[in-house]
Amino acid sequence: MLRNIISTYIARISSLLLNFLTNILIARAVGPEGRGFIAFASSLASFWASSGSFGINLSNFIFGAKWTDKRSHLVGNSIAISLYSTLFLLLVLSLGKIICPQLIYLPGVFFLGAIFYTLALMLLTNLQALLFAFDKVKICNIQEVVSKVLILAGCLILCYLHWQSPGKIFITLVTITLIASFYYIYACYKFLAQKPQVSWQIFKDSISFNFRAFLFMTTSNIFLFADTFLVTHLCGPSQAGLYNIAIIMRSFFLTFVGVITQLLLPKVSQHKVIREAIPEVLRVSFITTAVGITLLIITAIISPVIIPMVLGQEFASSATMFIWIAPGVLFFCNYNILLVIFNLSGLPNRSIISIMLASVLNLVLCYLFIHQDGGAIGACQAFSVTSLLLDIVTWIQILALRKSPESLQEIASVQ
Repeated sequence: MLRNIISTYIARISSLLLNFLTNILIARAVGPEGRGFIAFASSLASFWASSGSFGINLSNFIFGAKWTDKRSHLVGNSIAISLYSTLFLLLVLSLGKIICPQLIYLPGVFFLGAIFYTLALMLLTNLQALLFAFDKVKICNIQEVVSKVLILAGCLILCYLHWQSPGKIFITLVTITLIASFYYIYACYKFLAQKPQVSWQIFKDSISFNFRAFLFMTTSNIFLFADTFLVTHLCGPSQAGLYNIAIIMRSFFLTFVGVITQLLLPKVSQHKVIREAIPEVLRVSFITTAVGITLLIITAIISPVIIPMVLGQEFASSATMFIWIAPGVLFFCNYNILLVIFNLSGLPNRSIISIMLASVLNLVLCYLFIHQDGGAIGACQAFSVTSLLLDIVTWIQILALRKSPESLQEIASVQ
């Protein structure tokens, strides 16, 4: 597992560095306002790509490792859900633009691009979960780095040809991501040596866990993405573009934790009962927190110098935003590690209620802080306060679970 964690994290960090270089190029080419339009469309696609999978993007990590005789059906279901869910989003956004056009803040090409980007991200997320469960980590790592290289190359070509409009850059991102998602379909087909098959019986067998996962992922995504929507509508695309730089920096740390949880969940799922897995998860949590504190302090110190130097003086306030959001990043990273335990216990209602309440609180605080002349910095402050409270509540729940009879429940039985 350690080898997979290291190799995957190296791939993810390489991917993030390439993504950061791409964002530097985009920021210099289109400015904060153009960056804001791209950020809004990307956030919408990312939100639905995760929530619209109806939980299978999370359950695939578990069932892909356990149901070895049903893997072709899991692949088929993942593709089918991605297609149907994207069509549903297209219908909702189309009606939204007709009924309330000022709410759907997607001018021109960004509307169509967001639809295809949603499909691509949904396929990538669902199938990547299965490939991790199949222990095909190397395939995912190579694909992720290669796709980021191609996106950077595409943006460089656009800038060289002086075609660097926000719309053309976004379409380039969407096209390459869509190609990468088709590669994942091929990789699954090659591994299984049989065509993906849709089985609604398989979906019904896991619908209880999937529904709870859907509720959890939706509220988690509201927690992570709604602030971008609020900043865009309340502060304008320019502030949203500045805020997005802080969000990109936050993603470095969330990716580090994401790699650990993606590899940790299938591993601890092999334990017989939940109580056996808790000490291993807590140990990983302590180590991750110690590393995270060090990295966050270093990043907060150097960001006021590096960001204006690299992106230009007009992005200097992004460094201040990151300093405000950094404590929340630490708390939210720790929460995500502890969440593995709740995944093993079938995502009990208390864990879903906690993230729901946190999402509502974050929205309320974000709205209030922004209106108190805080601008986009208010959204950063809201995230940090809410993440602290969420982390405290989660620790209390974990300690209570550890001493309760529920921790003796078999992991297989809760799924």
